Amino acid sequence: MRGRFFLLVILIFALFVRVFHLDSLPSILNRDEAALAYNGYLLSETGKDEWGRTWPLALESFGDFKLLGYPAVLAVLFKIFPESDFWVRIPSALSGVGLVFLAYQFGLALGFKKKSAVLLAASVASAPVFIFYSRIAFEANLALFLFVASLLLLLKNSKKPTRGRVTLALLTYLAAVCTYNTPLLLGVLVAPIVLFIAGMQNVKKSLVLFLGWIVVTSLAFFVLQPVFAQKQNITLFSDEASVLAFNQYRSDLPEPLQRVIGNKLVYFTPQIVKNAVRAFSPRFLVTQGGSHPWHSIAGRGHIYWWQYLAAACGVLLAITHVVKKRPQYQGPLLLLILLLLSLVPASITTDAPHATRSLLFFFILLVFGAWAYDKYSKILGRRDLYIGMFILLISQLLYVREYFFSYKQNQAMFQPGFAQELTLVQEQYPNKSVAVVDGGGYQYILAAWYARLSPSQYFSSVVRQAPDQIGFRYGQQVGNFHFIAQAQDRTDETVLIEWQDGMWVTTKF
Repeated sequence: MRGRFFLLVILIFALFVRVFHLDSLPSILNRDEAALAYNGYLLSETGKDEWGRTWPLALESFGDFKLLGYPAVLAVLFKIFPESDFWVRIPSALSGVGLVFLAYQFGLALGFKKKSAVLLAASVASAPVFIFYSRIAFEANLALFLFVASLLLLLKNSKKPTRGRVTLALLTYLAAVCTYNTPLLLGVLVAPIVLFIAGMQNVKKSLVLFLGWIVVTSLAFFVLQPVFAQKQNITLFSDEASVLAFNQYRSDLPEPLQRVIGNKLVYFTPQIVKNAVRAFSPRFLVTQGGSHPWHSIAGRGHIYWWQYLAAACGVLLAITHVVKKRPQYQGPLLLLILLLLSLVPASITTDAPHATRSLLFFFILLVFGAWAYDKYSKILGRRDLYIGMFILLISQLLYVREYFFSYKQNQAMFQPGFAQELTLVQEQYPNKSVAVVDGGGYQYILAAWYARLSPSQYFSSVVRQAPDQIGFRYGQQVGNFHFIAQAQDRTDETVLIEWQDGMWVTTKF
C-alpha cells in the first residue's frame, strides 16, 4: 500500500513538472517541433504532408525525413483540440509520464522489490534528461515510451506467455519503429535475444514472437529506405570527412593488408568503441551534457551524480553476477546486453555522444542504479525508502528551480517572439510581401505554423531551394513570406523581419 501511494505521488508530480507552462517553456517551438506541428495540421485537414503526399510513412519535411508516428498523433489531436504549441508537445509530455509508470512495471518484471521499483519510477521521473525531453515535442521521447513498453511486454511474457502479450509487444514495437528511426536499429540488434528475453522454456511461443519481430523489422527497413538513405549521411560510414580519412588509411596500407584490415569495419571499430566509452563519461552524463543546445540546460548533464554513482555500482555488480554465474544471473546479463546495444545508435554517428539517440541508454542506466539499491538497501535500514525519496526530492526541486527560473531567462537560442512578430506584421501590413532574414533555412516551417497558413495558401505558394550536400531542402517562400540569407538580399519586399540583438525587429520600407 505504501509503495502504491508513493507511486501515485510520483506520477502526479511527474505530470505537473512536464505540463506546467508547457506552451511557453521552451518559449517557442524549434524547427523540428514546427515541422511535426504543421505536417500534423496538414494531415488533419487534407491527409497530405507538406510535400503533398498522402499519408506517407516518412515525411520528407525539409529533408530530414520525419516518420509518421508523431504527426499522425497530432493529426488526431487537432481534430479535437486547437492547433497550439501545448497540444504539439503534449504527446511527448504524456509519454514522459507513461515512462515513469513503465519504469515501475519494468522493475517488478526484473524481480525488484516493490520499494526498489518505486525508487526506479521516481528516478526516471526526476532525471533531468527525461524532464527536458518531455517538455519538447521529441519523436524520440514518444518512441522510447513505445519501445520500452514492447520490451516490458517481452519480459512479462517470459513469465506468463499469452497470445495477447505477444501481439501487443509486436504492435508497440511497430508503433515505435514508425515514430523514430532509433528503435528500428535497436530492434535489429534486440531480435537475436528476443528468445532469451521471452524465456527458452516457452520455445514455441517465443519462436512466434521472434519471427514476428523479424517480419516487422524487415518490412520497416524495406518501406523506410528513403529515411535510412538520408540518415546514413550522419554516420561514420558515410560522412564525407570520415570516408576521406578511411580512403587515405586504406591507400597507405600495403596491398596484401588492404584485403585483410583495409575495410570500414576494422577502421571504424576503434572510433565506435571510443564513442561508446565517451557516453559513460561524467562530463556527458552529469556535468556538461552534449554539444546540442536543444538536448539539455547549458552546463547541465542528463542525470544526477547520485544516479551516476548508483548506476556504476549496478553495472559492476551485474558484471560480477554474470562472471561468477550467481543464482538468477540472467536478469543482470539481459540488462548488460541491453545497455551495450543501446549505445550503438549514437556511437556510429559523427556527433557522438548524442542524447536523443541515447534515451534507452539513460533509461537502462537508471535501471542499473535501482538494481544496486535493490541489492544493498538493507544497509540503510528500515528507513531506506524514505532516505532514497528524500534525496530524489531535493534533486528534483533543485533541477525544477533551475529549469523554471534560470533556464526560462536563457531562451535566446530559440529566438523567441517570432509568433508575436508575425501576428503584428499580419495586422499592420496585411497582404504585403514580407522578407524574413533566415540564415539557417528553417524559418519557413515556423512561419507556416505560426501564421496558420491554410493548406491551400501553403500548397499554392511554397517554393524550396535546391537540396544541399546532405539532402536538406530549405524553404524559400510560403504565403507572402520570402526567406533570405541576409538583409541585403531583399528585393521588392516592403517589410523586413530579422533577428537583431536578441529580439525580432520589423522594418518598413
